[in-house]
Amino acid sequence: MIASLLFTSYAAHSFRRNVKRWKYFADVMVDIGITLEIIAPSVLSYPMLSRYFLPLLCLGNVCKALCGVAAGACGGALQMHWAVKVMGTEEGISEVA
Repeated sequence: MIASLLFTSYAAHSFRRNVKRWKYFADVMVDIGITLEIIAPSVLSYPMLSRYFLPLLCLGNVCKALCGVAAGACGGALQMHWAVKVMGTEEGISEVA
């Protein structure tokens, strides 16, 4: 939750201008997060690496939280774009969404 809030406060101004970049960022973050969560149980079989189990899981969840924020913001920007394009005005947004 804290990671999502910090990330949003840092990058909120550029979500609308760089939708493709943030959508790509979201895709990469979810891939990294899932990979870290899959790798985490395998480190338990090595005694020297078992201390990294919980940090790997936490980092994976942070990556997935960043993905959720970026994808949600991109979705809002895309909905706004199509609502303005289809309806011609910003008043039509509530009717489309």
